[in-house]
Amino acid sequence: MGSIHIEIDDDMNAIDIDHLTRKINSKVYDETGVILTAVGIYSSNNDDPESIEIKKNIKKVIDKYDEVIQMHGFYFNKKNMDINFDIIISFECKNKKEIYNKILNEVQKLYPDCEVYISLDADISD
Repeated sequence: MGSIHIEIDDDMNAIDIDHLTRKINSKVYDETGVILTAVGIYSSNNDDPESIEIKKNIKKVIDKYDEVIQMHGFYFNKKNMDINFDIIISFECKNKKEIYNKILNEVQKLYPDCEVYISLDADISD
């Protein structure tokens, strides 16, 4: 059993998302024998130049921290002026909260007019 997260275009509708997640469930089971208990959905606004620039700048901040394995689930909401993304910090890192807070503070300084929401995702695999 397992779960995954995927990024989808922010203009997909519920029917398209349902079709995609069912296809993913079948393919993962057929190829690995793993039953997915959940397919987490992140909307992605990768076609918007402003969002792409913000994501690139945040990636530069994150790249300074070797402890960060990955950033995913990025979304910039212009209407609400908020920035959302997840980071995975290595399981071996002893000061995850400190790294998290440094990244949060740096991103908030870059975009003071936005609310910044960072979810700390788990470094787990089997």
